[in-house]
Amino acid sequence: MYEYTSLSSVREDSDVEEPTSGPIICKLQLGAHTTAAQTKSLIMQKLILKSKDVMGAPQSKQALLFIDDLNIPIAEAYGSKPPLEFIRQFVELGGFYDIKHLEWKHVQDIATVACCTPLNVGGNEISTRLLSHFCILVLPATSLQSLQRIFQVLEGLLQAHKSIIVSKETAALLFMHESTRIFHDRLVDLAEKETFYQFLSNELNNYFKISWTKEKLMEEFPIFVDFLDYTIPVDKRIYRYVPSQKVLLLTLEEYYMRMQKKESEISMVFFKETIQHVIRAARVFRQQDSHMTLIGWNGNGKATCASLACFISECSIYRLSTFYSYSFAHFQEDIKKVYKQAGAEGKRTVLLITDSDIIQESFLEVLSCILKSGQVPNLFEKDELNNIMESLTSASEMTKDSNKMDDMYSFFLHRVRQNLHIVLTVNPTGLVFRQYLQIYPAIVNCCTVDWYENWPEEALCHVAKSYFSQNQTFKNENLRDIFIPMTVNIHKNASMIIEKYLKETKRHYYITPKSYLQFINTFSIILRTTKEEMLSERACYHSGLTKILDGTSQIANMQDELLVLGPQIESKSKVYLIRKCSSHPLKILNNFLSGLT
Repeated sequence: MYEYTSLSSVREDSDVEEPTSGPIICKLQLGAHTTAAQTKSLIMQKLILKSKDVMGAPQSKQALLFIDDLNIPIAEAYGSKPPLEFIRQFVELGGFYDIKHLEWKHVQDIATVACCTPLNVGGNEISTRLLSHFCILVLPATSLQSLQRIFQVLEGLLQAHKSIIVSKETAALLFMHESTRIFHDRLVDLAEKETFYQFLSNELNNYFKISWTKEKLMEEFPIFVDFLDYTIPVDKRIYRYVPSQKVLLLTLEEYYMRMQKKESEISMVFFKETIQHVIRAARVFRQQDSHMTLIGWNGNGKATCASLACFISECSIYRLSTFYSYSFAHFQEDIKKVYKQAGAEGKRTVLLITDSDIIQESFLEVLSCILKSGQVPNLFEKDELNNIMESLTSASEMTKDSNKMDDMYSFFLHRVRQNLHIVLTVNPTGLVFRQYLQIYPAIVNCCTVDWYENWPEEALCHVAKSYFSQNQTFKNENLRDIFIPMTVNIHKNASMIIEKYLKETKRHYYITPKSYLQFINTFSIILRTTKEEMLSERACYHSGLTKILDGTSQIANMQDELLVLGPQIESKSKVYLIRKCSSHPLKILNNFLSGLT
């Protein structure tokens, strides 16, 4: 049977725990670059060798092969798709070749079920030779009631404690918050966001009899969090309404001060947009099997906000340490560490990956598998799995009779999906991001999307004021307040010039918040350097003038002393001559006469 649908929830029935009786389910998750060898290995994992050239399900059971995302694999250079050709051979001939022994292996008692998305939503074309072996079932478009379940509005409503939702107004506020998180945060265009708020205003008036205008919803949006009291452990926190923005700001500043004691290199400035991004990330981290895709320019605080939300949720953050020769093997080792930390040790873990960490496209394929099913094919070797299963024996609640390898591995994957959160930060510029979304739709479909837009003027002023205050750029606050609007105007004028540059040259150049931070930093460095040079020159002039004044004063004093000593010296000279003449008169007379001759 072949299911043709765009809903991932339709195939969730295959993700439930395998029953003790009935067919054995073999799940095959295809990716864009899945090879035929990987496909064969995944199928053989659930089969046993019954005779020399016959394989089948163990214990004389039936096997069901479930293939997910059949049209995801992309074609090679010459148009072939090896994994799909292997599946066609497997279904058509009932087996495959054993490359190691060069023998044909028959497979008995196995049925195949596959599903994929329509071609108009990013899927690739499937050959008719493969489709001819399936009974095609096209599922109709989902109803409004199904869409409500898909977007998990009710799940968000159920996060609040019954002691908090005690009135119709509080329930309406929670509905506003969850609807905004689920629908609004995915929107990009400002007109679309205004339309959403208009729809929300109409629904509040129709069902809750609450009159909130579109403008009021955009300015005074309600917020629900569970971290207002930082003394309560994570597992006992209550999802409650935030009555005041000031209370929320003070709470975030307290968490930031505590985080700085461990990670002093992180610098944050809290303005309206920063607070929104932090509470969105914290909301995701409190849910199981939830991930995030942060989309925005480089340098606008995506990783910083995610780090603070991770600290608030008491999650252990893991970053990739990429280097020049970082390869797919190194990436797999990092994924193994994360899986062991989340699944074997049971620690709440956030894997933070930036777009610069995606050195190879195969990294995205692994992440796509984690987002869709929580399972990476052929990630662990048999010895590694045995060690993990041994460490899980004490944590598992199953009895020894049911403590099988498959059951333990399912328990391990369940803990991974429960404790692991993937946070992917990407830059929307260029065609690469769009191509990645087409090849790996799980980046959007299986994640909560949070758009980091350009900072408004208020945020730019707040950032400049905080930076100048921390670095003590200006000692005079009035002078600082004069320079802050100037930096904002320069940034705005540069953005306007970039638009003119694009119209004239048809070339893109981007002015990002990181550029604004670099501009402020450069301005501060130049101001500090110029100030130091001026102070140094002023010190030189001051030293020279001081020496000149000292010399002038000394000369005046010496002149005054000479005026006093002059008559004394003249009188002493006369006395000396008189004494000399009286002691040798003849010698002096002879010298005088010899001078005349």
